Amino acid sequence: MPICLIYFAKTDKFKLILIHFILQNVIPFNLQIHSTEDSKFSGMTVKDIDYTEKAKAGVAILEACKLMTSPEPQELGSYMGFSMLFSFDGFNKQYQITLRGALSHTVTLGTDIHGNITRLNNALAEIPKKLEYCREQLKTLHQQMETARE
Repeated sequence: MPICLIYFAKTDKFKLILIHFILQNVIPFNLQIHSTEDSKFSGMTVKDIDYTEKAKAGVAILEACKLMTSPEPQELGSYMGFSMLFSFDGFNKQYQITLRGALSHTVTLGTDIHGNITRLNNALAEIPKKLEYCREQLKTLHQQMETARE
């Protein structure tokens, strides 16, 4: 097999694996592509307490920031089918939440109770866009492989 075809085959396999992982992230999110202003808050678990109101969940996130005593990442709870890992970036001096599914999606937190949940929603809303981008890249790779074979 020519070197360029080996490269494309390896890249193609990588893209397929990446699409598989992104699909595993999209399924928990239920393919909800919507603006965060129009979306209904579906609830969040923070430190083993379930919140059904967006404002109370936002306050719980900020309270967790205040109570964090260790720079080590720790479990925060869950949101939209993703587990949440809470951490502090000492270099940038920012709190972060990492949404974990098959892939991780990190969000930097601010000081607004509603804004942090909006940031999480925005990160989740990007997942289908990432999937579509990967599908387009895979399609391009298939075309390049066909051209290389000729």
